[in-house]
Formats: sequence, C-alpha cells, structure tokens
Amino acid sequence: MSSIWDEFDHLKIQMKDIISATNNFHKDKLIGGGGFGPVYKGELSLPNGPTMVAFKRLDRRHGQGNTEFWKEIMMLSRYRHENLVSLFHFSIEGDERVLVYKFAPRGSLDRYLSDATLTWNQRLHICIGAARALTYLHDPMDTQQRVIHRDMKSSNIFLDNNWIAKVSDFGLSKASPANQPRTFMVTNPKWKECCEEKKLDEIIFQALKEQMVWDSVITFSAVAYRCLNRGSRKDRPLMDEIVKELEFALSQQQNSGGSGDGSSGSSSGDGRGNADLVKIANLIASPQDNTLLPKGVLVDEGKRWISINKSKQIHEMISATQCFHGNVSECVNASKSRFSNVVVCTLEPCFEVNVSTKFLSPDTAYTVNLVFNIMGTKDPEKAYYWEYATCWAYVPFRYKLDEWNEYQNSCDPSVREDGWLMVQLYTSRNKNKKHNLRIEFMAPRDPRIFKYILEGIELRPI
Repeated sequence: MSSIWDEFDHLKIQMKDIISATNNFHKDKLIGGGGFGPVYKGELSLPNGPTMVAFKRLDRRHGQGNTEFWKEIMMLSRYRHENLVSLFHFSIEGDERVLVYKFAPRGSLDRYLSDATLTWNQRLHICIGAARALTYLHDPMDTQQRVIHRDMKSSNIFLDNNWIAKVSDFGLSKASPANQPRTFMVTNPKWKECCEEKKLDEIIFQALKEQMVWDSVITFSAVAYRCLNRGSRKDRPLMDEIVKELEFALSQQQNSGGSGDGSSGSSSGDGRGNADLVKIANLIASPQDNTLLPKGVLVDEGKRWISINKSKQIHEMISATQCFHGNVSECVNASKSRFSNVVVCTLEPCFEVNVSTKFLSPDTAYTVNLVFNIMGTKDPEKAYYWEYATCWAYVPFRYKLDEWNEYQNSCDPSVREDGWLMVQLYTSRNKNKKHNLRIEFMAPRDPRIFKYILEGIELRPI
C-alpha cells in the first residue's frame, strides 16, 4: 500500500513543525473550518523563507477520512492552476492528518456575500476565476483526466490579497477519462425557483443594485439559469462557454461606465428603475413560453416593451402614445398590441416622432422600425394591406431625421407574425440618445384606406 503513495513523499513534513506553527492548534490560530475539519494559520520555514500557510486538520466526526485526505493530495499535486489552491505539504502521524496550503489572506468567499464592500465588479472577477479553474479541471482539450469537483460553493472558494479566486476542497471530487462524458449535478433549486416565479429581485443583494450595469446582470442571470437545467447535458453550457459569458458580463459592466464600486451604475443614472431592470433580468433567465406575442415584458409604466433575442441583445419598442406628437386623432385599445393603447392617425400633413431609448444593449447597431397597420372603410378593425397590396407600390409616407436635408420615401413593409406591419426607417448604433424623427403622410393610392394604426417605434439589434 505504501508504494502507491511514494510519489508524494516529497510533500511530507513532520507533525512537530505544524504543532509549533499553530501553537498546538490553539484557538487563536483558528481561521475557519468545513466538512474536512478546522483550518488554522501559521508560519512555516519553506525554501523561499518563512511563509504564512493554512493548515487543514482532518476531523473524522464531520464524515470525511483517509479517502478524502488522499484524494485532496492526489488532485492538488497533479492539477495546478492559477485559480486552484496550492498544496504545499501534508503530514501523517498516528490518527492525525493535516494538509498544508498556501495561505489565502482574505479567507473564503462566503464571508463576503452579504458585505456591500465586495462590489459587483469584484464579484464578476471572482466568478470568472472560479469558472476558469473548473474549465481547467473539465479539460475541454482532452489532455488529462477530467475532474468533476462536486462540492462547489462559496465556502470552498478562497481569496488572495488581490481577490483572486482559489478553488479548494477536492475530497468529494470524481475523476474520469477525458473522453468519457459524466454528469454529477447537485444543486439548490432556490435560485431556479426565483427565476421561474419571476422573483429574481428577492435574491439580488439590495446594496449592489445601484452599482450594477443591468446588461451585465442580464448576461450573468442567463448563463446561471442555463447551468441549472436538469434536462439533457446539451442544454447546459460547457465551462469554457460559461467563462466567455462571464467575461462578456464583465465587459458590459466596465464598458458601460459601471465601475461596480457604487460610484456609477445604470440603475440610478440613466432612468432605469430597479423594478424594470429586475423584470428584464427575469425575462432572460426564465423559461420560454408559447404566447402569441414575442417573449417580453412591459416596463417604464407600460410605455415600453422589452424583449431579448438568443444572443441576449435587447429589443426595445416605445409605444406610439408616448413618442408620436402632432396630428394624432385618437388613442384606442387594440387587442393584439403589446400596449394597452395604440394611436389612430388620419392623413393629416405630418406628425413628429421623438424616440428616447433606455434599455438597449451598449454599443450595438440597431434598425429603427415603424410598427403600424392600416384601417379600411369596410371594417375599421381589420387591415386591408394584404388584399390590396397590388394596388400600390409603396407605403404612402415620407420621413426624415432632424440632421437630414431631404425626406426619404419609406420602403415596402414586412408582415410580422403577430399581424402588424413593420418598415425599417434607418440604422443607428446605440449610444442611449434621443432619436428625433419627422414623418409625413401622402395620399394613398387606394381610397378605401384612410387611417393608420400606429403601435410604436421598435429598435432591433442587427
């Protein structure tokens, strides 16, 4: 039996050195503990000089023993990564089993989850570090045995002076050949339940809301929800994909001016209310449904409709009742509209459209589209565009932006699945600015068409 562990002999140290460093495991040296047992700190003389280390002392009363002890040694001596804890030594004497690690000055992550001083920006960095460690263990390049940790939790993620994540505790891990797919999934369903019940707000730390860039929260929520899918393995993201999504969430936080330190964030500075932002986060994290309208939510007191595509880019539609001004004849209910009211417009000379975006994805190119329908005299509730499409070659209106010198004629519209017509007006890269548009109607070629039903202006990512 002893020959199996000969390869680890160079890691052994004498128990007396540990007892000296911890003052015989004195309570003043105790810094934490877990399923393996208590953890102490102390100073050892290592080749690089006196070094502060952490001593994890096995306590069999917690349910772990020699198996977990040796598994930790095997894993951490064979797998080395910036985001894994570093095993320095171990010691065996009688019933005593002690593991010696590089000291993590800031302790474990669970201590900071309810601490507002740990910013959203720092939390994203920590998540990325832990995800990189798991990516290395899962070995997507098939260069080594694949390791499934099986005990990932905040108390098993340690933090160094620079808040770099260090994944620890491999006593429950499983190793398998790189080409052998295996799944070990143990999760607390509370987070998933909150998403499905649209109660994401209940598990967001309230003290962080003002510093969060919510595009970042949306990306984070989406990939987290996918991880909890208990269906096919193909429905859950691979770890390297999770790393990319978390890095994207971090870039959204940083590129949108959110330092994550409470000094700036989109929830307070750009008119986005927390309730609306939680709705959007719920939207991307919740399961798909089969409703008539595209999956989305009303926000901004019902003035805007927000939906999200598969690339997690936000579509924003502004109600015509809010952005159309001028010769608007009436506002009426429309059963198939996203909004409670739409605008009915007669063929008066012109009207103004003032669009101010709030929720668009940052630095993304968008098409700006007019969503409308046409009333006919036979049935004012029915649009006759399809029946009389051959009678006229274009939608009869012209439009121009403030900065344009001349009007443009609108192109032929497309018919959406929900029955509304949509015509693209122009493209714009989102800078969260106002878009001022002037639309001028011309006389229709078909005299039976006399009114337009205007639902709103929709901005779609390209």
